[in-house]
Amino acid sequence: MTTDFVLDASTTITLYLEDEEAHMAGPVLNAMCNGSVVVPGIWSFEMSNILVTGVRRGRFSAAKAARLADDLSRLRLVHDERPVDIGELAAYGAANGLTGYDAAYLMTALRRGIALATNDRRLADAARAAGVPLIA
Repeated sequence: MTTDFVLDASTTITLYLEDEEAHMAGPVLNAMCNGSVVVPGIWSFEMSNILVTGVRRGRFSAAKAARLADDLSRLRLVHDERPVDIGELAAYGAANGLTGYDAAYLMTALRRGIALATNDRRLADAARAAGVPLIA
């Protein structure tokens, strides 16, 4: 069975860092093997920010951040390049109690009619309310 889904940054990092919650790793890795993984444009910026702040906060070394960046660059992802209407994104986020970043993930899943993988409770709640299936 093919399972296309949107992968958010919070879930992506759990696949690579030992100290992160790993309860979603199995289902996400399984889904990655059986479908297309879609990310909105914000994903690359969020992942780079996770690497920068991880080094700054001493969670991992600069060398590990470089290895993680290399690993992330090799993921087979479908980058959703649809232009985003800033007002629509902000309005959707505000209406659903989400950041603009999280609204981008949910709106991508809604527009494509596919599932969402997230560790973010608020985003998961908004996805459920919108009828978006979750990878869990």
